[in-house]
Amino acid sequence: MNSETFKPLFALTLQNPRAAAERVIALGLPASVWWMLLSLTVVLSSLYMVGRFLAAPLPPRS
Repeated sequence: MNSETFKPLFALTLQNPRAAAERVIALGLPASVWWMLLSLTVVLSSLYMVGRFLAAPLPPRS
């Protein structure tokens, strides 16, 4: 996958998620790749939330 395939796939995900999912599943990636992608998603989500809390901390409790 390169950026030329990723951009239309991203647009398809917003327009027709089911068709985009079918296209990704049709790639035939092994289960280990799916687990790595899930792990990467969790790590990036955690880093994003840490960055948000550092940029705008919660107000102190009163």
